[in-house]
Amino acid sequence: MSTVEKERRRFKRRVIVEDGVVGIFHFRGVKEELVTASIMDLSEGGLHLALKRVDSKGIAVGKHLVLTEIKGLAGLESVTGVELEIRWIVGPPSFDNIGVGCEFINIPERVREQIRQFVYSE
Repeated sequence: MSTVEKERRRFKRRVIVEDGVVGIFHFRGVKEELVTASIMDLSEGGLHLALKRVDSKGIAVGKHLVLTEIKGLAGLESVTGVELEIRWIVGPPSFDNIGVGCEFINIPERVREQIRQFVYSE
C-alpha cells in the first residue's frame, strides 16, 4: 500500500523568501479601507498571505479582495486590479499572526502569464 499523497495544487507555486514583499489590497467595493499583508507564496492560481491579527479586521472566508499593488518583487509591479476570494484562514487565537489563502478570480491572461514567468524563473 502506497503512502504517497497526491499533490492537490493545480499550479506550481513559488515560496517568497525575500523580506518586505507585501501586497496592498482593498475589499471589493471599499477602496478607502486598505489591507497590507506579507506575501508568503504565489502561483497563477492565488497567493498565501500573512498578516497581524490586529490588522485583520474584515478578513473572512468568502470575502473578496482586490490586489492594488505588489511591493518588493521585481517584474510583478504591474500586477494590479486583480480580484481574489479568501478561501481559508489559519492561526489559533493565541497567535499574533494569521495565514490567509486567496484564489484569483477572473485573472486576466496577461497577468497569469506574468505570474507564471515569475514562478518558473526561480
